[in-house]
Amino acid sequence: MSFAFLKPMALLCLGSTSFFVQSEEATTEPVVTETTESGLTTNTANDAKTTTQESSTVTTTGLVPFQAVKEEKHWAIGVSSYSLGIYTEDNSYFADDYDYDDEFFDGGAFFVNYHFSESISARVQFYALEHEDFSEIEISGVDVLLYWGGGFLTQGFKWYIGGGGYSETLEVGNLEEDFSGAQFNGGIGYNWEHIGLDFSLGARTTSDYEDFADKGSDDLIDRDEDMFALTVALGVSVRF
Repeated sequence: MSFAFLKPMALLCLGSTSFFVQSEEATTEPVVTETTESGLTTNTANDAKTTTQESSTVTTTGLVPFQAVKEEKHWAIGVSSYSLGIYTEDNSYFADDYDYDDEFFDGGAFFVNYHFSESISARVQFYALEHEDFSEIEISGVDVLLYWGGGFLTQGFKWYIGGGGYSETLEVGNLEEDFSGAQFNGGIGYNWEHIGLDFSLGARTTSDYEDFADKGSDDLIDRDEDMFALTVALGVSVRF
């Protein structure tokens, strides 16, 4: 047999061997992809399974974070100190000859607040006062006020401005005189969880006070008086 015939056969065998070797190295196990009803994708290769989730967020009832909600307290009931000052400026011809003192009344009050929202509130306040020099002179009355401000419902600093009306009765022995009018109020305070603190100032219209002063002086002198009235209250309340 001629060796010339074996040489091409050897080359052919060597080339085929190299081809089969490369084919074995490039061959990998098939990958099977399965999609389950729960929305999970499962890849299987070389008898090993890897599970991935299509969604990057897992939401379950036990893992939902709990966020505390601030408790809103709509009612406040409290007591306060209460002072009323009626200031008089006499513009009559006889002003230099007669001394007309300013009048001051001190006492206490009971109030109820209802907060409609964080910025709207209403107050009804009942008060009883005595003259600082003559205890037999007494005033009792009620304020009805509507406030606009901030911090009514939750804990922390609060402020408010507003207005409304007042109605009261002056008593001296058997004498009774009624006064009423409008007023402007404002204040600041602080709320703790169950306790509230308030400081407020008020300015009143004084036409009824002036009419009463004029009526009492008709038989004496012709008085021309300008009056203004201020209230001051410092109170503590229970919030619920």
